[in-house]
Parts: sequence; structure tokens; C-alpha cells
Amino acid sequence: MMTAHVLYHALDDKRPATLSPAIIGTLLRQELKYDGVVLTDDLEMHAIIDHYGIEEATVQAILAGCDMPLICKDRNREVAAIGAVEKAVADGTISPARLEQSLARVARVKRRFLSPCKPVTLSDARLIVGCRTHRALVSSIDHARERAAKVGL
Repeated sequence: MMTAHVLYHALDDKRPATLSPAIIGTLLRQELKYDGVVLTDDLEMHAIIDHYGIEEATVQAILAGCDMPLICKDRNREVAAIGAVEKAVADGTISPARLEQSLARVARVKRRFLSPCKPVTLSDARLIVGCRTHRALVSSIDHARERAAKVGL
């Protein structure tokens, strides 16, 4: 599940969904009983970064119930966010138990989709890439491009 940085006044009139314990923690986790991984949308988007800063937004997202705060562009912001989480754990704002919940959910997803993980060999890749299905897809895309070009798109 990925959060949106939108304000739902009926659910939380102060914080966007990504940072809202009422939306993520109460509605999604408790009332709807969702125990899967929750990712934020990119915390560098203006709806968040312009109003909260990366450090505060990351801590608030975790406190709200998000498991994976996403920071997609700026390495310095990633480092700052990690530092903010470490500080929040050290000062008791975020409990180690809260982080353990997220780690358990992420581990469950990894077990489901990555286990057993078998590295793909070059010969495996050659059996898949360029197969009949892929060639048909490329052909259909080429035909669509040709039709679009004919009508001026």
C-alpha cells in the first residue's frame, strides 16, 4: 500500500494521509486490519517537503504507521532522514518496538516474493528476454507508433 500526500479533512484536518496516525494507524491498521507494508509516496514532493522538511516528515510517517518512507532523489536528504530516525529512537519518540513491527512486515513480504531467491544466469535470461511474447509486444508497439505517426500524434 502506498500513501498519498493528500489532506482528508473528514479523517484528519491537520496532516496529510502520509503523516496521519488517524488515517494510517487507526483507519488502515486498526479498523481495516491491514497488516501489510505501507510505503509513503516520495517525501521530497512539495506537499510534504515544503511544509515539514525531510527529517520531521520521515519521523511523522513512521509514527503514523508507515513502514518504508521513500526519499527518491537526494542522497543528502536520505542521510538526514536516517539521522532523524536514529535521533527519534534515541530520545524515545519512536520506540524500538514500532520499528520491529515495520521490519517484520517487510521481512514477510521478502519471504513471500524473494524466497527462495535463485540468481538469474545469463542462459536463463536468454530464454526469457527476446522470447516470442516479447517480440510480439515489440511488434505491437512498433505498429502502434506507426499508426500514431500517420495521424500526427
